[in-house]
Amino acid sequence: MHDYLVGYVCGALEIDEIALVEKSLHADQELRRKCDLLRLALRPLDSDREDCCPPEGLAKRCCQRIREFYQQQKQKEPAPEG
Repeated sequence: MHDYLVGYVCGALEIDEIALVEKSLHADQELRRKCDLLRLALRPLDSDREDCCPPEGLAKRCCQRIREFYQQQKQKEPAPEG
């Protein structure tokens, strides 16, 4: 159960996993204490939660770099014998 706590605190679990953790938290005081400590320890990460927008044209530039890379690799391949 302890493995699920980080995911639970970060909001990264599936619905069935959340239910499992919450059931365990309800029944286990020590687990609740650990969960509270984990929330406290991870609180500084909250400042980075806001969404950020990628720079304009990032996807296009990435695709272009990939095309260029593959073209360079093709040029380095030896000519087929035949």
